[in-house]
Amino acid sequence: MLQQIISNKKQEWLDSQESGVLPLISYIRNKGALRDAQIEAIETYLFLKIKGENRPLWQLVSEGFFGISAYSELGNYPEESVRRIFYDVNYTDYLFSLPMGAGKTFLMAAFIYLDLYFAETEPDNPVFSHNFIILAPSGLKSSIVPSLKTIENFDPTWVLPEPAASNIRKLIRFEILDQSKSVSKSNKTKIPNAQKISRHQPFEDLKGLVLVVNAEKVILDRLGLSNQLELIEKNEDDKDRQSNELRNLIGKIPNLCIHIDEVHHAATDDIKLRQVVNKWAKNRTVNSVIGYSGTPYLSSPDKIPISENKVLKFKQITNTVYYYPLTRAIRNFLKKPSVEVASGLEPLKIIEKGVNNFYKHYKNKIYDNGVYAKLAIYCGTIARLENEIYPFLIGQMNIPENDILKYHKGNKDFKLPKENEAEFNALDTPISKKRIILLVQVGKEGWDCRSLTGVILAQKGDSPANMVLQTSCRCLRQVDKGKHETALIWLNDANAKILDRQLKDEQDTSIGEINRLINEKTSDMIERFSRIAHLKLPLIEFYQLKVEYQSINIEQTPNTLNKLKVLLNNKNLYNQAVIIHRGLNPDDPKTRSFIEKQGSDPANFHRWLHEISKASFDFISISDLLKFEYELKTIFQAVTFEENGKRYFNELYNQSAIQSKIRLAFHCKRELKTRSEVIPQNLIFSENKKCL
Repeated sequence: MLQQIISNKKQEWLDSQESGVLPLISYIRNKGALRDAQIEAIETYLFLKIKGENRPLWQLVSEGFFGISAYSELGNYPEESVRRIFYDVNYTDYLFSLPMGAGKTFLMAAFIYLDLYFAETEPDNPVFSHNFIILAPSGLKSSIVPSLKTIENFDPTWVLPEPAASNIRKLIRFEILDQSKSVSKSNKTKIPNAQKISRHQPFEDLKGLVLVVNAEKVILDRLGLSNQLELIEKNEDDKDRQSNELRNLIGKIPNLCIHIDEVHHAATDDIKLRQVVNKWAKNRTVNSVIGYSGTPYLSSPDKIPISENKVLKFKQITNTVYYYPLTRAIRNFLKKPSVEVASGLEPLKIIEKGVNNFYKHYKNKIYDNGVYAKLAIYCGTIARLENEIYPFLIGQMNIPENDILKYHKGNKDFKLPKENEAEFNALDTPISKKRIILLVQVGKEGWDCRSLTGVILAQKGDSPANMVLQTSCRCLRQVDKGKHETALIWLNDANAKILDRQLKDEQDTSIGEINRLINEKTSDMIERFSRIAHLKLPLIEFYQLKVEYQSINIEQTPNTLNKLKVLLNNKNLYNQAVIIHRGLNPDDPKTRSFIEKQGSDPANFHRWLHEISKASFDFISISDLLKFEYELKTIFQAVTFEENGKRYFNELYNQSAIQSKIRLAFHCKRELKTRSEVIPQNLIFSENKKCL
């Protein structure tokens, strides 16, 4: 909802002299290691951190930080209603939405390094985080934590120059909280995860600690929800007390930034996670909460009451501050997929066509890193994988057994050898020669296999209905940077309808638009020659006028209060009443009347302040104006009138002139001097340039 407004305000800030981060952004862009999605997200993060002073969104909106467009959209509601729109939290809570494959994990690492860099520069500035915890939502279970460990391998020189990058890297200490059981039930110090945190005490001066943890296994362990969705901490046995002790210990870590991956999950455990974060925030140790999601849309709209008779509905997660669409990612760096929809075919026939299509286009495909292209077939149930699909592939289709890897968690009828898990974890390495991966209830969200080049969902139930989009897009991750890469997606009619609906609801696109992307052509490089040189035309002489402006402050301080008081006492500022004559003798008081108020434009004090701020191009903020609330309210009352319980602007006053004088009261008087110089120039053309 706000991300486009934020993007515009961010760009204004970057283009101004005020930001001071342009050299850093230029360094990151010139380094060339991060994608445009990651760099834009970093710009937004720094804008909200530095210019926005890390304040909650509800506060920024209420104060008019984002300008009149955001205010008119949300600011008309009471502050309590705006808080509810942004989930009624007291702490900073931002969501960054990037599609699968855009590099959310590396973005987390970039945020961590940047926060620590500024924290080292300004150690007493509470805006910047000192410590961090990365929470994987419970819905992803064990699949996400291994990928988050790649943060440890992030190269800080991608976002920071030397020697700052190396200095910050030395400061960081990683702790993976992956042990859910205690060594000793009776001794709290023997709880492995708590022990890892305790050794970093004392916490007062702690800086650079990064905790990586699966929320379900550790943070949410042995917690419940009441009927009113309130948190219940059990205390029945030692395990309960140990889990509570760990949560309490994390809540004491100072200046903590909480990174939550895939926050769009709507499940009871995510409600518990929010409650835990709220409890930590009460300790005033939470600096901010940063969420990440590829799909910032809800399965059903949030209904937020703002008055007795009015309810707002939001389909998008309201605290989304940055959004990078899937179609833009496919154009710029993801594989371009061809989505094939097989209507009226039996599931095995769809698999047959999909496998043949994959072998036709990718049988000999080996990426630059030596990894084979792979196809994932999602099977729905273990019985279907073992009894139908696997026999069909090796029997009727004559696929070599060595090309196929079966991977699932097993049941009482079917078990897999332990080496299958090792092979699954090694799929994205040159040692793996597997081409077809048969999966059940794994390999959906959180599975990072860049060499995956095709996906088949042949019947309903092969993927949970709410995850068809995430499952289908597993094959879009880029392998070789800068290369044109493609992928295949085969679906039955039921899954295709779900995918099309989810693309519309969550990405504002469709299967048809996705398919058209694969046929888009990139611009060819052509030679350009100077016609001036070819025709041997003379150079064009012209003159450049150089003008230098020098602004000299006549006043040392604006003296705003005194200027506003002068404004209040200036009777000439306000127009006199209009006199209407009704007789031949204008001197006869009986033949004339006075009009002292006239107008129908509704007046609102806070909206009036926002108009003054907007016209100053935000050089005068709402908070600056509110410092002189008494004087400004007095002026406002003078230029408006009340009628039938409502207030209107009085048209007999020059409203724009009054607002202009108020703005001038916030600036020092200046004298502008200019110096001009005329410089002769010749127009010179370069030859043999290449362009798009």
